[in-house]
Amino acid sequence: MQLDWITIAAQIANFLILVWLLNRFLYGPITRAMKRRDEQIQSRLDDASEQKKKATTKQHELDDRLARIDEERDEKLDAARKEADELRRKLEQEARDEVDSKRAAWLAELQDARGDFIATLRTEVASGFREFAQDALGSLADTTLTERVAEAFQGRLKDLDGDELEKLRIAAEKADEVIIEAGHALDANTKRKLTRAVHDVLDDSSDVIYEDDREGLVGIRLRAGNFHIEWTLDSHLDRFADNLTAAFPERTSADRNAQDPDKKRKEDEAEAEQIGPEADDEHGARDGRRKSEAAHD
Repeated sequence: MQLDWITIAAQIANFLILVWLLNRFLYGPITRAMKRRDEQIQSRLDDASEQKKKATTKQHELDDRLARIDEERDEKLDAARKEADELRRKLEQEARDEVDSKRAAWLAELQDARGDFIATLRTEVASGFREFAQDALGSLADTTLTERVAEAFQGRLKDLDGDELEKLRIAAEKADEVIIEAGHALDANTKRKLTRAVHDVLDDSSDVIYEDDREGLVGIRLRAGNFHIEWTLDSHLDRFADNLTAAFPERTSADRNAQDPDKKRKEDEAEAEQIGPEADDEHGARDGRRKSEAAHD
């Protein structure tokens, strides 16, 4: 078989021309278009990745900011709650102090009135008893209360023991006088009897001075310096006053709690401390529910 080299050369040339034409007008533009498309896609992917990174960073920043806001809110709520509790305790304390002060003033006024009442009643009873005894003795015998009291006092002087008698003599020597006090007026005859009774136990040089009509004294009292002896109805009146005082006690249990409110205050504080943790637990539960709902959303 004989080869036609001219035809072969022409076909080779045609093929090369076809390859060049295809590469020039078909494969080249397609390849460039695909390359540009790939570059655009990669650029978009890079932009998307960058945006995702920025979004993630922004989300972290927002989460941190929300966490800080929650912390600041909790701190402010705690501070406000503590301030409110402190203000409440302060106001309650001021109210209790004011009530205690007024109650103490009222009790002091009541105690003064009680003391004045008992003192006045004691004086009236002493006066009334003296008048009653005077009338009773005058009706039963030809004697007066003054004479009977003077006789009782003379008997008291005669019954002095050695120690009391020695003290009386020493006090009379230092004072140079003896004072006899009486709650009622003494007549001349009674004074002479009392003076003689005094001189019987002391020397006659002792001056006897009388001070009668002494208010509040039911009986006779002898004073020599700081030493004194007496026969009075004060002991009986004191027992009456003690019984009267017992019938009108100074303070009831409520008054004692008012004047000494420490126990009541401690009970109030304990109750407030018990309520405080319960309120904190409820507040914490509400915060937990809010955070859980926010995370779920």
